[in-house]
Amino acid sequence: MAVERKLAASMQNQTFSAILFLYQQVLEIELDRVEFLRAQRPERLSAVLAVEEVRRIHAVLDGVPRLVGELLYGGGLGVMEVAMWFAVAHNVACGARRATAM
Repeated sequence: MAVERKLAASMQNQTFSAILFLYQQVLEIELDRVEFLRAQRPERLSAVLAVEEVRRIHAVLDGVPRLVGELLYGGGLGVMEVAMWFAVAHNVACGARRATAM
C-alpha cells in the first residue's frame, strides 16, 4: 500500500493496527496468524549545522531575514511559530487591542 499509493509508512502501519484492533476488540474475531509485511520507515539523517556554519549564514543576512534566522536557530522556534510571532507583532503594530494570531 505504501509503495503503490505512495503513502507514508507510518500511515500504512497505523491503518493495519486499526483494522487489527477492529477485528480483535470490536468484532471479537480472532484472526489466525496474520502475515503482513509492515512498512519500513526510511532512515533519515538529521541535518545539523556547525556553529561556524550558522555564524556564516547569519553574517550574510540583514534585517527581517536575519531576525527570522536568529529566532529559528537561537530560540529553537519552528517556521510556523516564527510566522505566528510576526502575525502577533503585526496586529500589535496596527493598533490591535489584543495580541491575537491568525
